[in-house]
Amino acid sequence: MANIINQVHANRLKDIELSKIRNIFDKANKMDQSGKKIMHLEIGRPDFDTPQKIKDSSIRALEDGFVHYTANRGIYKLRNTISKKLKLENDIEVNPDENIIITGGCKQAIFNTFAALINEEDEVIIPTPSWGSYESIIKIFGGKPVKLQLDIENDFDINVEEIEDLITDKTKFIILCNPHNPTGNVIGLDILKDISRICQKYDLYVLSDEIYEKIIYDDFHYVSIASLPNMFERCITINGFSKAYAMDGWRLGYIVGPKNIIDPILKIHQNNASCVTTFVQIAGVEAYNNCSFEVSEMVKIYKARRDFIVEKLNAIKGVKCNLPKGSFYVFPRFDIKNMNSEELCIYLLENAHVASVPGSAFGEEDNIHLRFSYAAGMEDIEKGMLNVEEALQNLID
Repeated sequence: MANIINQVHANRLKDIELSKIRNIFDKANKMDQSGKKIMHLEIGRPDFDTPQKIKDSSIRALEDGFVHYTANRGIYKLRNTISKKLKLENDIEVNPDENIIITGGCKQAIFNTFAALINEEDEVIIPTPSWGSYESIIKIFGGKPVKLQLDIENDFDINVEEIEDLITDKTKFIILCNPHNPTGNVIGLDILKDISRICQKYDLYVLSDEIYEKIIYDDFHYVSIASLPNMFERCITINGFSKAYAMDGWRLGYIVGPKNIIDPILKIHQNNASCVTTFVQIAGVEAYNNCSFEVSEMVKIYKARRDFIVEKLNAIKGVKCNLPKGSFYVFPRFDIKNMNSEELCIYLLENAHVASVPGSAFGEEDNIHLRFSYAAGMEDIEKGMLNVEEALQNLID
């Protein structure tokens, strides 16, 4: 019986690891429960509450009987609202009946996309460090992740020549997380144009994860790669409501792409979800139509936190931290002898009571970075940075 139990999982899961981010989160929560005050700078979710008008719209939808199945693609009102947003903000023109699927968050959107489009041995180029679920999902469907290592000395920008060096006859996709998790970098127009040129030259597709799109600083001009000439037909754009609207627990996202790509993804979506929660979709309409002020206020607060945490980290001997252009993460490098990122992460959790995420969780080659989320209260950030500085005094020469 023991052998049967040991072999019950599908072979496709043999190389899939559980999330290191969640592992740290669980350890930090146990320390919290034991009475220690932990500064939670590890989880990538807003610390703000969902705006009240979004909650109210969902409550009204429940009271009005929006509790049954919707179309598999999602309610038309939300798809139409998204199409208007894409045209106005991203210069992407779509048909809400053909080019959009509403999903249970961005992770399901990415899962459904690769389930529909990845074949065994297809290669996917991932600028790394990167969110770990990209690699895991690709592996689940038999694809091969190919890492393009980014460098802090180059501000974590993509080196387009290095992309070309990685392309083979099996390469199918390039993943762009823009703004980037975990580094906070935002891809500039010139680099996007170069990536566009490469995709057209080698007949490649782009999965563009734009969930942090509205969290941009310093008047940086954000561009969606699908808006560039001849790119919509080879782009799958992923976006949602979790980050900008503090709706991470609502699980609401969407996929945008050409009909020949959206139709096979819809087959997967029909068979694993049917549709997204009805009254949550109503809340998405409210978010896009009436909550731009709330988003801008949250971004102002994130910027103040960003400026503070970057200044404090760079003041610590042996630490280098770039100034992110977007998202709510920093990804500093720690020049500490005889300690990798996982060991440093645990050390700071135990000695500084600060929860972070090791760079190894994002596949970074040097294994000397940590990710801190500043989607946390300023009091925790201030105390956390003070504790980190004190804890590192014994480690950095």
